Amino acid sequence: SKLECVYNNLFTEHISIKNECIKCKYRKYERVSDISIGDYWGINDNKGVSLVLINTYKGNNTFKYLNNKRKYKNITKVKPFNGGLGGNISIFSNRKYFFDNLYKEPLEELYKNSNNTKYNVGIVNMAFQDNYGGALTYYALYKVIEQLGYNPLLIYDNKLQDSLYNNFIGNKFHIKYSNIANEYFSEEILNQLNENCDTFIVGSDQVWRYDFFEDNIFYYLFNFTNNSKKKISYSSSFGIPTYNGGYCNKLLFKNYLKQFDYVSVREDDGINICKNEFDVEATHVLDPVFLLDVKYYDYLISKSKLNIKYKYVASYLRRGDSNIDKYLSFVSDKLSLKVFKTGRVDFSSKVEYDKSFSIEDWLYMIKNCDFFISDSFHGICFAIIFNKPFILVINDGAISKYKSLIRMFKLENRTINKFYEILEDTNIINTSMDFEQINEKLELEKKKSLEWLVNALETPKKINKDSYKDDMINLLIEKNQQLNNENKQLSNKINYLANNINWLKFFGIYNSKNYIYIYLFGIKVTIKATEKNINMIAWWIPVKKWRESFKDKFRKLY
Repeated sequence: SKLECVYNNLFTEHISIKNECIKCKYRKYERVSDISIGDYWGINDNKGVSLVLINTYKGNNTFKYLNNKRKYKNITKVKPFNGGLGGNISIFSNRKYFFDNLYKEPLEELYKNSNNTKYNVGIVNMAFQDNYGGALTYYALYKVIEQLGYNPLLIYDNKLQDSLYNNFIGNKFHIKYSNIANEYFSEEILNQLNENCDTFIVGSDQVWRYDFFEDNIFYYLFNFTNNSKKKISYSSSFGIPTYNGGYCNKLLFKNYLKQFDYVSVREDDGINICKNEFDVEATHVLDPVFLLDVKYYDYLISKSKLNIKYKYVASYLRRGDSNIDKYLSFVSDKLSLKVFKTGRVDFSSKVEYDKSFSIEDWLYMIKNCDFFISDSFHGICFAIIFNKPFILVINDGAISKYKSLIRMFKLENRTINKFYEILEDTNIINTSMDFEQINEKLELEKKKSLEWLVNALETPKKINKDSYKDDMINLLIEKNQQLNNENKQLSNKINYLANNINWLKFFGIYNSKNYIYIYLFGIKVTIKATEKNINMIAWWIPVKKWRESFKDKFRKLY
């Protein structure tokens, strides 16, 4: 039968199909045609059922014209199962293992081994954002884990934006190059990931910075995974030298962090935070971008649309400065080089990035420049990787990540605090950099970081006898948070109703002198009796004669 056919299973589970099919942009529900037709994989009646997707108004009218001659069932609320639809359907099976061993193992054994959940590594991340470096740090972690023989899965979440398919730089990039575990984000999806992955990794970037996520921070501490799963933090960042969550938040953070099997942090400050605030031992490791072989970046660069023929100073600004052109012109004159600039002009102006400037272009710009200026942490990381002389502008932001990088590679003489300091220190422009020493340090730290990651991935999970207690505590915390959220929502609704009175016909309404008194869930709301307010309240009374009677009653007040 179909279910017993290994070849068919390899195909329907997307293990043996070509990579081009997996990345096809027409796999999602959004289509360019008026009507799409295909096989419907949701019903097994041994007869064959066709699927029709109505994509446009014109398509809908056409289908209505035809449907009296066809038997059909509306399955809008039950989206087709499998069959390729759904955009970036995750490949839970290890396709790398399948193709690496295609000629080494019998097909049945190969199918079984490819589906071994120990190969699936779910990555909780901040990949889906408008940030070149933020997207690349997860690409690097993804590729390194893949090269170690595992099947990494980037877990899309809606903490940063509401759709996987929006125009964010990170979204477009990872849809193109990564295996994304889910198209939508829900409790059901997270439960499915628990079934399909044995290991979860959080990091890198500022996933543990409280003022970024507040209560949502516990997602980045695996509040959705049970304790039979291995939990690893690789190069996670607090961003600043302290953890600024409140007392209760710190207690919950500590509860989740102590359930980790391995903890590493990106900044040396993070070691102190883990120890002093949460009583957890952490290891200082490199950002993932340093671990990946340069050939992978060269491949991305080969996809860039840029072809710059002149020598130039490259500038990438995360926060920027309103006088940046003045400072860049100064550097340009000193080095006799043109300027190639991207990023924000000024953080306060909230000017968006050029959406057509891709991550591939960004890497090309840094790789081929003669000098680099940036207030971006990852921008400087890639300047180090490509051995490009640079100026690092700290310019506020997440101080810890800059300071830690400076200390590790002894970059004090390449660093300024504000852009205007470029005018005051010409030595920083003219002084060459000793990349031989920097590269030696990088290789040493890279070796240590890779060994840490390999050990964390390969060491078998040790399940404590009483680990179920942690699962119960986690469940109680989750339920409590849900109740708190529901209470907040109810409170917000009450406040909204109290301030938006145009449907309060359902509550006690009384009048006195020139005011209307409304009692809403025990809260007394006072409203001046004006024609506008009376009309607003009366608008929601469904029967016209009642509505007019209501208006007449209150019109007598003024």
